[in-house]
Amino acid sequence: MNPLFSVIVPAYNSEKFISRCINGILNQNFSKKKYEIIIINDNSSDNTIKIINKLKKKYKILKVINNNKNLGVSASRNIGIRHASGKYIIFLDSDDQLKKTSFFRLEKIIEKDFDLILALNSKVSKISKIKKEYDLFKFFNRNNFNAHCWNYILKKNFLIKNNIYFSKIRVFEDQIFVSKILCNIKNFKVVSQSFHIHNERFNSLGRSVKIESFHSCLN
Repeated sequence: MNPLFSVIVPAYNSEKFISRCINGILNQNFSKKKYEIIIINDNSSDNTIKIINKLKKKYKILKVINNNKNLGVSASRNIGIRHASGKYIIFLDSDDQLKKTSFFRLEKIIEKDFDLILALNSKVSKISKIKKEYDLFKFFNRNNFNAHCWNYILKKNFLIKNNIYFSKIRVFEDQIFVSKILCNIKNFKVVSQSFHIHNERFNSLGRSVKIESFHSCLN
């Protein structure tokens, strides 16, 4: 039986954070038969892979994919999507943490089989009016456009059916990915909840920006 959730975590030189990230997922009060963790080691040069392999020996639900060269966060997430066997996909960065009871809360929401659960840090009174695609666009026009992929819990079949993957760029990949989702989504649920703790670090996969990265957006 396939798991309900696949948590995809790209990791690059994350020795200081990866253990906390993985253990935060494993410590959920939720059956380990219902989820898997997919770590994409993006050719790290520190002790990231040693830490991951140590945890892998203990937990069978931990899948590890090693990139032969540094591919960037977009390509790494795409690899995770293709290897995911869960019905729903959750994206985390290697320095992020999954909040306690996240799986339990999400399981209750997806009983109605939504293609997307969008977690917005906004008042219930505002998001309760979001029923259709038009309402969603209207909301983003009036408020900040939330384009962080970790706020979008997605059914894998929806991504595959609509051929939605991250573009092969190293900056602004979330904005393009989320835009593709919003242009195709019909069956969704917006919730005034948060399922993760996001920690920003300057040299993470998503923050490593060089002039070549901007060129990648133009090609």
